[in-house]
Amino acid sequence: LRIGPLAPVGHASMDAEHADLVHKIHALYADMSTHNLLDLRRAFAAHADDEEALLRRRDANSAAFSALDSHAADHARILHLADAASDPPSLQDVRLLAAAIYDHADTFDAHYAGTLGDPVH
Repeated sequence: LRIGPLAPVGHASMDAEHADLVHKIHALYADMSTHNLLDLRRAFAAHADDEEALLRRRDANSAAFSALDSHAADHARILHLADAASDPPSLQDVRLLAAAIYDHADTFDAHYAGTLGDPVH
């Protein structure tokens, strides 16, 4: 069970969104309500859209290999976990969703750290 911050990626808005996701994960653990689950799902969906747009913009200006398709597919997998959770969510649902978000950050977001052109000041 991880409850600490997500690793920073060196992009101010992405790091702020990651911090917000962690806050919403904590809120969901504290109160496993459908409201908090949907709040986390909405925040993650918006974050996924923002992140994919940044990656598309970065990749349009680069000849480097893009992992956008697999990154987006993992976003969809996480959203599916949120959609498949029981109403209200069970502890197992919350643990699976939180673990998926942390694993995503470790596996996918770590690969773009420092490459989005908006360094944290």
